[in-house]
Parts: sequence; structure tokens; C-alpha cells
Amino acid sequence: MLEVLCGYSDLSCCWDGQLIRSLIRTEMALYANNVVKEFGNWYTIVMTVLDVLLEVAIQQHGYVTVEDARRVGVDPQRLRALALRGRAEQRERGLYRISLVPHRPHDDYAEAVLLAGDHGVLAGEAALDLWDLADVNPHRIEVIVPPDLRIRRIRKDVVFLRRDIPRDQIDEVDDIRVVSPSLAIEVAMENGVDGSLIEQAITKANRRELIGTRRAARLLAALDDKERGLSGRE
Repeated sequence: MLEVLCGYSDLSCCWDGQLIRSLIRTEMALYANNVVKEFGNWYTIVMTVLDVLLEVAIQQHGYVTVEDARRVGVDPQRLRALALRGRAEQRERGLYRISLVPHRPHDDYAEAVLLAGDHGVLAGEAALDLWDLADVNPHRIEVIVPPDLRIRRIRKDVVFLRRDIPRDQIDEVDDIRVVSPSLAIEVAMENGVDGSLIEQAITKANRRELIGTRRAARLLAALDDKERGLSGRE
């Protein structure tokens, strides 16, 4: 190495040997310092991306969609990279959960809604449960989506109901998009939820002033008509 720098085999005809060794050590130290600096910049970028995604995930039970990532200026490929490092888990195509976010009740409802991206709204028995209106135990999660929405994958425990919903019938409970109590009861009734549970939901919603007295009366009348129709067919 010294011969190459000097160009001669005899160091006495060039710079002092110790000076050359000192220069080499200095160059190596500068190189090592640059490597550390580059690694530090890369690590900072990774942490910054994770921090940005955490801001979104904390508000969504830990979940982040690729649309969420794009919205906050993060390349969706970063989600896949975080999953490979164990910082995130891919739940479905386009849907990830950040591992640092603690689990909460109703995570399954949040995940079901986000399977439809920004368009899903919790409905039916699951909505009654989220509003705490009836002693239901949903075996499937019903999510209302726009009629023309294309969904790549449908899970067995999630049912997508295609219908339009007025904006004033969409609410949020525990950071989850959900239909209004009135519409939740209506959809549950349409889907054949037991009449006693529907009546319980109407009573609790009215008592908590989530629906008015007139609306409660109309829902009770609709329930009575439905049960009369069922008993008539029997």
C-alpha cells in the first residue's frame, strides 16, 4: 500500500513513512465516519416513516391501508418493508397492522371496515354491539359499501352489503365508521336478528336519546309487522 502511494519501493526517497501511515489512518477514519453517517441517515428515514404511519395507525386500532400511506406521503412499499422487519403485519391485500399499537376491543370490527378502504361502514348486529344497544354476539360482521365498489377478496366472517347510505346516517364510535343507531336497528331487522334483541336495541337507543320517540315507535311498528308476517306464513 505504501509502495503504491509513494511510487517507489524505498520510502526514504518519498515522504516519511510515518506521515504516510498517518494519512492512511486519517482517510480510513473519514471513510468509516461517512459510512456511519449514511447508516444514520437511512435509520432516521425508516424511523420517520414508522412515526408517520403510527400517527395514522393509532387512530385506526393499529391498521393502515395503502391508501392511508399514500395520503400521508409514504410509499406503500414501505409497509411491505416494515412487515418484513416485523414492525407490521399484513392482514389482507392492501391492509396492514402496525405491531407497536396495542390491541383494543373491537379490533375485528375496525379491520372489517378497512377491508373496504375508505368506503366501508359497520352495520347490522356488529353495529348494535358497537353502539352497545343489544346483547348480540355476531357470528359475522356486516359492512355496508357502495354498490359499485370492487372488492378483491371477501372473507367468510365479513359480509359486504351493497347499498347507498346518506352521509347523515354515518357516525363514528371507538374510531370505527358505523351506521347511525336507527339504521343499525333497521338493517339488523332486515337481516333477521331476533325480535327480542331488536326491541331491546330500540328501547336502549330511545332511552339514551340516540333516536327520537317517534322514530322508536315507527321501528317498533315495523318490527311488529315483520313478526306478524312471519307468524302468518307459519
